[in-house]
Amino acid sequence: MRFLLFILILIITACQNNTQQESKADCPTSPAAIFSDTMSIINEHSFEVKGQSGSERAIIFNGLVIEVFQDGCEKLSQEFRIIQKGDFTQFGDDFWVHSTAQTFDFLSNSSPSLAGFKQWVNIILQFKPKIKLAEPFYPDPAVGVTIDKIVSKQEAIIIFKIQEK
Repeated sequence: MRFLLFILILIITACQNNTQQESKADCPTSPAAIFSDTMSIINEHSFEVKGQSGSERAIIFNGLVIEVFQDGCEKLSQEFRIIQKGDFTQFGDDFWVHSTAQTFDFLSNSSPSLAGFKQWVNIILQFKPKIKLAEPFYPDPAVGVTIDKIVSKQEAIIIFKIQEK
């Protein structure tokens, strides 16, 4: 139960109370940015909200691009896309799981407001032997997590999705 509470808090921290009740009377929250222009690791940042959906793009100083898609009201979801230039076609599934944990570890150490990502590092490492790409795993019965990849000779995209059941 404590773990579920943490997961829900992490997802909801990306949402904030909406004061414009007339436009969102059915849902009291709306997506909020995870990253900020004031973070030292961010070179470029954009964030857009449309209804209960939010999209964010952050370009990190090392060239890494992170896109975040948030959606939902009763059942929230977040999808992180970690985009790296280069040819990663030769790497196996373990590489992608490890890279996801490494990226979240890097983020968690880069800013106090991102420290919560360390919990995802711990969860990924705990479940690593059981994680299969594109198949959800359940660190809690109410929360599914999926790691997947899209790879070409020009770039690789790691997809990390958190979704309430």
